[in-house]
Amino acid sequence: EDGNITFLAGSALGGGSAVNWHCSLDPSHQVRREWAEKYGLDWAAGDGMAAALDAVHEAFAVHTQGVEHSPPNAAFLRGCQRLGYPVEVAPQQGFPARPGDGGLCGLGYKGGDVAGCVLQDAAATGKFRFLTEAKVEHVLVEDGRAVGVVGVHRGRPFRVSAHIVVSSAGAFQTPLLLRRSGLKNDNIGRNLRIHPVSMIRGVFPKPMKMWEGAPMTVVSRVAEDLDGKGYGVKLELPLGHPVLLASTLNWRGDPMELKRAALQSENAMVMLVLCRDEGSGQVDGDEQRLPRVRYVLKASDKDHIVQGLLHSARIMVAAGATEIVWADSELPPFIVGDKGVAGKDFEAWLAMLKGLGIQFGKSGIASAQRRKAEWRDLGGVRPVH
Repeated sequence: EDGNITFLAGSALGGGSAVNWHCSLDPSHQVRREWAEKYGLDWAAGDGMAAALDAVHEAFAVHTQGVEHSPPNAAFLRGCQRLGYPVEVAPQQGFPARPGDGGLCGLGYKGGDVAGCVLQDAAATGKFRFLTEAKVEHVLVEDGRAVGVVGVHRGRPFRVSAHIVVSSAGAFQTPLLLRRSGLKNDNIGRNLRIHPVSMIRGVFPKPMKMWEGAPMTVVSRVAEDLDGKGYGVKLELPLGHPVLLASTLNWRGDPMELKRAALQSENAMVMLVLCRDEGSGQVDGDEQRLPRVRYVLKASDKDHIVQGLLHSARIMVAAGATEIVWADSELPPFIVGDKGVAGKDFEAWLAMLKGLGIQFGKSGIASAQRRKAEWRDLGGVRPVH
């Protein structure tokens, strides 16, 4: 609502199983333990969750074999290995649905098809009917049970009756749908987690071309547990569209400097610091029935993001970067010297970044993942077991 955070969001048949960066990470043991101990989901810490994850892996064709790293991911892997940081191949979702699809690029498989997209797989059976570009007005409720939905599809009203209704409208639209459907729970729209991120840019002597190849094939957990409770950051690489690369440039008052940096995009890579946020936000609707998001970063989450940025800068320098740039315009770009990560000038630059920290409107905070609580005492509806 205050313009401090950029949200990336989209929609398609298949939702997040169709539009994503293919990286498919299991919840950590700390997350599973918290679900069991704090929220009463006992099965999450045991064999029940393991069996569920195995089923998901099969349905989404999750794999680590044959993964080819793009130049940025290869540099990420190389930098971690040189520093002794933990690093691994990120499990990938799906294979091309047919041979000769042309492989991967930053926007997905070039042929458009991919195995492991659940709704597309269902559509291929011919036993399902889908209404895309449909607007659900509200859920039909009888005797306290959801029995269907009504809405508008391409200008025409529709009604669907069902024994089970599943809302997959996302963390922003689901609270609005529940309120339109007459639910009054005070927790509707609250306890929003956004996995906030900040990005840091490195420039290399050779082309990186972040828009080619699989976008996210390497992950480092070097800063995943910064508080002993499983809260911290994962380090990854995002989709490398030139527009995204441009968003990592800071404005320091010199148009020629900005142009120079933009022209370096072919040789640039961006690292993503993805925070498991301990803080939370809230979603409300406005008079146009559009979502309004209120979210303020918690101090501990800010600190975790900064620590992830410091690690990311070190990784890129160790991998051979010649220049490092972060979003805050108060921090000048760092030109890498002969001593690399061992240089005192580099440590001084890192100290400047740490001193600036995460500031309102200056740190390039964004989100491409949203989660809402689903437990009885925290969420808007009761869970289904």
